[in-house]
Amino acid sequence: DVFGELYIQTVRAAEQSGNMIQVLEYLSDMLERAIETRQAVRSALMYPICVVCVLALAVTFLVGFVIPKFARMYEQKNLALPIFTRILVTVGDSFQGYWYLYLALLIGAAFAVRAAWRRPAGRWTIEKLLHKIPFLDSILVGLSVARFARVFGLCLNSGLSLIDALQMAGRASGRPMLMRDVDTMVDQVRTGGRLAHVLLVCRYLPGFAKRMLTSGEESAELPRMCDVIARHYERDTTSLTKNLSTVIEPVLIVLIAAVVLVVALAIFLPMWN
Repeated sequence: DVFGELYIQTVRAAEQSGNMIQVLEYLSDMLERAIETRQAVRSALMYPICVVCVLALAVTFLVGFVIPKFARMYEQKNLALPIFTRILVTVGDSFQGYWYLYLALLIGAAFAVRAAWRRPAGRWTIEKLLHKIPFLDSILVGLSVARFARVFGLCLNSGLSLIDALQMAGRASGRPMLMRDVDTMVDQVRTGGRLAHVLLVCRYLPGFAKRMLTSGEESAELPRMCDVIARHYERDTTSLTKNLSTVIEPVLIVLIAAVVLVVALAIFLPMWN
């Protein structure tokens, strides 16, 4: 109940091959690196998530309560409201009268995304959308490739066959797109293909990882090359994660400025007219 399939299968293979102490050290190092990376990503995302939540609450309050009061004041003075203000007033009135529908829609959307994430087809669609975001795509690829290489080398060191190591590493990556490529690679390896040749069908792995794996196969040092790949992408992902807040801050500033501009125009346009 505590240890996952990767941990159990790796320990079983290490026991059979006599590399138990070395494999346990690799497992410990892999788990520590995974925890550090997860904590770094969470800490980097905490600030933008808090800002977006506070901004959403502020916009809801302004559109739902503040702008309608200004609109009624303008109507009492027989001022013609611009179309921009009328749109926000309509949204605010609908929020006041049917707030429960908005709440139900928000909760329903959250459950729909969660249900889609648990299904293979929905997970695939969400993954493709996430990989189209420029900066986030580099982080996701770095995390998955580092995990794939780390587990791949660990399984090879523990005595697993190439096919079993590929399958375990593909499942451990956590990325459906990489897992599909790994399944294709495994099918070609079963038919006698070399790793250097089957890597060509894997579109998810970057060119650097493919070249290092090919070099490792030719020099009979594939586990060591996997460790080099894992350390490279772990450093790269750590650097990208630390700079995540720096990249997001200008976007948040522009978003806040746009919201302030929209609310200010809705309130002050009738006065200026």
